[in-house]
Amino acid sequence: MTSVPYTIKLVGGLAVCHGLIRPDGDALVLEYQLQDSWFGVLRGRAKSVRVPLADLEGVELKGRWFSRTLVIQSRSMLSLAAVPGHRQGRLELTVARQDVPAAERLVAGVYE
Repeated sequence: MTSVPYTIKLVGGLAVCHGLIRPDGDALVLEYQLQDSWFGVLRGRAKSVRVPLADLEGVELKGRWFSRTLVIQSRSMLSLAAVPGHRQGRLELTVARQDVPAAERLVAGVYE
């Protein structure tokens, strides 16, 4: 089972969401924790969201030089409603360079 660390910048960069995404049978599980960007001391409780693969339109890894973005598009806005940073059923997770191979395996596993 491949877990991929990710981040999402929120509220114009004032907050950040740190998390892990992993496959779990017929779903993707997103675990996350919100944290302030200024001092890093204000943290929310860790939360978990299970998104069935049947609810997804697509999962792809888009490239950049130093990091990549894992883009998850759902068939319904409700599927990702509990995850911070989603817009119109679309979620963009920033993946660090060293975690790109794990993200590639995750995307390949979703389509198997």
